[in-house]
Amino acid sequence: MKSLLAIASLVALTTTASAESGPHPAPVSENVALGLSVSGTVASYAMLIVGDNLDRDGLSAAGAVGAVLAPSAGHWYARKPVSRGLVIRVAGAGAIALGVAAGRSDDLVGLLLGGLVGGGLVVGGTIDDITSARSAARKYNAHVTATLVPTTNAHGGGLALVGTF
Repeated sequence: MKSLLAIASLVALTTTASAESGPHPAPVSENVALGLSVSGTVASYAMLIVGDNLDRDGLSAAGAVGAVLAPSAGHWYARKPVSRGLVIRVAGAGAIALGVAAGRSDDLVGLLLGGLVGGGLVVGGTIDDITSARSAARKYNAHVTATLVPTTNAHGGGLALVGTF
């Protein structure tokens, strides 16, 4: 009778598991996601400013590329390769590039519009990625759950850790 009760408990408390290839993903930290987005952004803007002040074009260029990419670091950590903020910043960088090209052809209106619109998009996309980094981690973690369930065998019982991914 004990065995029957243990088996009934096991069946009632378990769910059907599906076979997946590869290791199961671990949950990610919301704070780490936010920290990666903020620290990458701060470091990139610091490189951009220092490179400009010291007349180091390579450092400035690395900072500019980082300013476009780094705010998405928290999303990448949460396994989200393309975020809305990244798309907005890339569009902003394109507008800035068009503005610079217009400025080289003495089109001051184009330079001004490209700089203002592009700069606004870059700042807006940065804010979007930083403020949504935690929710990206939460959304990822919603698909990663683990539960302890009782198990039985001929020698006794125990607990098993089961997850859904």
